[in-house]
Amino acid sequence: MGMQSSVMAPGEVAPNRHLYLILRGTVIFGGRVLSRGRVWGDDVILRNELNFLPFLARAISYADLQYLSRERLLNVLEGHPSSLNIVRRCANFLALRRTLIRTAREMKISVLADGRVRMVGDFVEKLHEAAASSLSQEQEMSMS
Repeated sequence: MGMQSSVMAPGEVAPNRHLYLILRGTVIFGGRVLSRGRVWGDDVILRNELNFLPFLARAISYADLQYLSRERLLNVLEGHPSSLNIVRRCANFLALRRTLIRTAREMKISVLADGRVRMVGDFVEKLHEAAASSLSQEQEMSMS
């Protein structure tokens, strides 16, 4: 009930920070072609911008969409505490996954002559710093 309708013309770019559902048409997002029934924009449940995907969605054909903003999603979830807990767990998992990927990409890895792999920088320390900076107090309390 909280979703809104939208139509995208070919070449049009969808605004970020919304959760989208394709009813008809084709959209390209993150190098993937999405069509009827596909969803993108799960960043809407995240808080830390470092964990957002850097992609924009562009319509390949006319696309009929349903979308939901972060604010509207949170308003809907206020009346459904069990669903809110599930979304929070998903947000924590997604943030952790993206933090791990981002941290691994930032690590400097070299292969030594004897075949051993050497990482420059302390992975665990960087991971801890990234996790501490991206968690809200509420998330930290729920994890403890």
